[in-house]
Amino acid sequence: MGLTAILDITTWEHISSGHPEVCDPDSVALTLREPNVVQRDPADPSLLFYYRLAGRRMGRVRDLYMVVIVEDDGDGVGLVKTAYLRRDLMSEGETLWMKR
Repeated sequence: MGLTAILDITTWEHISSGHPEVCDPDSVALTLREPNVVQRDPADPSLLFYYRLAGRRMGRVRDLYMVVIVEDDGDGVGLVKTAYLRRDLMSEGETLWMKR
């Protein structure tokens, strides 16, 4: 996507305390480097959702995705806003990129 994403300490503290399932900053970095899907938020086009498969849920068929939300300021640098696990992709988001 050509975007440099910055994860500052305040945001990491929010992620690690508010979303303890995301316990490793390396998993956030991997999701940004090697996403399966990147979508734009239809309500706020400056927000990009990076998805990477994180595994399957216990006793379920559906996959789990690591989601990292980045605010794109338009100059090639974005700020990570949060990261968490999600069961599926945003249905109404515009898909910007998909791994083939």
